[in-house]
Amino acid sequence: MSKKIFRAIFFVSTFFLLISFFVISGILYSEFLENEKSYLRTEIKFLKELLSTQDDFLQKFKSDTYRLTLISEDGEVIFDSKANVNEMNNHINRKEIEKAIEIGSGESLRYSDTLLEKTIYIATLLPNQNILRISTNINTIWAMIFELVPTFFLIFVILTICCGFLSNYLAKQIIAPLNKLNLDNPMENQIYDEVSPLLYRIHKQNKKIKEQMKDLQQKIDEKIEMQKVKEEFSANVSHELKTPLQSIIGYTELFENNLVKPEDAGKFIGNIKNESMRLVALINDIIHLSELDEIEKVKFEKVDLAEVISETISLLTSSASKRNVTLHFENKIGTGIVQGVPSYIQEIVYNLIDNAIRYNKDGGKVFVSLEKLQNGKIEFSVKDTGIGIPEEYQQRVFERFFRVDKSHSRETGGTGLGLSIVKHAAKIQNAKLTLESQENHGTRVSVVF
Repeated sequence: MSKKIFRAIFFVSTFFLLISFFVISGILYSEFLENEKSYLRTEIKFLKELLSTQDDFLQKFKSDTYRLTLISEDGEVIFDSKANVNEMNNHINRKEIEKAIEIGSGESLRYSDTLLEKTIYIATLLPNQNILRISTNINTIWAMIFELVPTFFLIFVILTICCGFLSNYLAKQIIAPLNKLNLDNPMENQIYDEVSPLLYRIHKQNKKIKEQMKDLQQKIDEKIEMQKVKEEFSANVSHELKTPLQSIIGYTELFENNLVKPEDAGKFIGNIKNESMRLVALINDIIHLSELDEIEKVKFEKVDLAEVISETISLLTSSASKRNVTLHFENKIGTGIVQGVPSYIQEIVYNLIDNAIRYNKDGGKVFVSLEKLQNGKIEFSVKDTGIGIPEEYQQRVFERFFRVDKSHSRETGGTGLGLSIVKHAAKIQNAKLTLESQENHGTRVSVVF
């Protein structure tokens, strides 16, 4: 295998040396040809100026490198610096002459009979309609390559020897890893045709084992996290249930010990009723939240979101009036049909509008909006002018039993589970829930269906 690798590297490197020589030669020749043309263009401009100021300029012109020719507008040669004009043919059909007559200047490139030399012609039209042409002979690319052969051969021999040493070194380097295969990470080894099927099978097996271990670890982590959540939830439930129960027990003990004045009895009975209602609401929310946690599959159906919002606003108008809060509904799309579970959509709408009323200021406003976004999705949003949420708490308001202002929440009858229910219901609906808030300037919650 070492010899095979050596031969492959050596022959490929030698082949690319030859290709590189011809490519570089072509590039250099193109640059040389373009430079020569550029020089001739500059030279003929200079000669044109001299010809217009010196009548005897052509008779004085001598050059071993360049040839100068003056041609009449009908193609007859008037002057040539290297040939007898009487022996020269008419030039009217020459490419550079045709172009000069047509557009004022022309160029052409013609090969000699030997194909080892070619001539560059640059012509320009004079004010008197004669044509001045300058030309020079240059070697073709093949002649240039022939001239470079001795130098290239020397370089090629040196580089070939270097390639031989390098190929031998690389062959040994490539073979060495076979003796040090890492079967734990087979795809990180040098893989060849003889061993790649085996290494690939080992890799697949290792990958499968790692994926199984990862899934197992993920399930363990999820169970641990779920257990923590359950423990935290249980602790919170115990605490939240204990508070209204302690209040109820406290009030009943006052009655039991005849410590309540007859005129205060109504007040204490009202407090017992409020705490009992709060306890029932809390229990209902806890049960419902547990149900949402266990849901895996739901059946979606068409729901008119605009109708749900209108009905919810009608239900909460009385509650808003008691708190001196004004409700505004802006429907920008008419009928807002979305796919979802009707009861969950109703809970999302109810909880968000109810929260906006509960945590608003006296004389505050709630703006409910329904609109279609540019991507075709429907956005339901609720914006209030209430107490707002400090920035450090905005990521936590959807947690169970989390309250920014616990005393205010209890005063308004909140259970601390409303937004958590909204979050779970939105997730089941595949809806995107976002919250924007500024302390003392209100909160905006949007749900994109």
